[in-house]
Amino acid sequence: MNAIPFASVGTFARNVSLGTTIAALGLSAAASGAETAYSQSPIAITACAGSAATLSNLRQPYFQLDVTQSTLDVNFTNNGTAPAIEVTFLVSDGRSGRRIDDRGSFSPGVPIAHRLLSPYWSDTSALTCTVAAVHFADGTAWQSPTANVASR
Repeated sequence: MNAIPFASVGTFARNVSLGTTIAALGLSAAASGAETAYSQSPIAITACAGSAATLSNLRQPYFQLDVTQSTLDVNFTNNGTAPAIEVTFLVSDGRSGRRIDDRGSFSPGVPIAHRLLSPYWSDTSALTCTVAAVHFADGTAWQSPTANVASR
């Protein structure tokens, strides 16, 4: 899936002005597609850990196959005012970083614990997770000013 483009800071400033105009006209900010005005991530990560399990002896008629499956366990809470429908995490093992999207309906104030399939990590003890972007059910979005959400 392609990365979803986000507005730049200049566009955000124009959207704030547009939001004021829209509010004066009696339209909702959600209908305009404006970004939300959170000063920090509306998603709080409480845990981030990776694991890799090797499934050995997957016997096939003519060969034996060992498969390594990596997962990411991430626990978080939506501190926003609307349900989040997509949270984009940037996960790094110190050598490389990956973008991992979690989709669903994440109500405000409800702790979420998800196990997600992830790329193979060279060192699962060194994983760090940050929130790169959030999309909300009301049509608003938040993007980290420092995260590059286009990377995969």
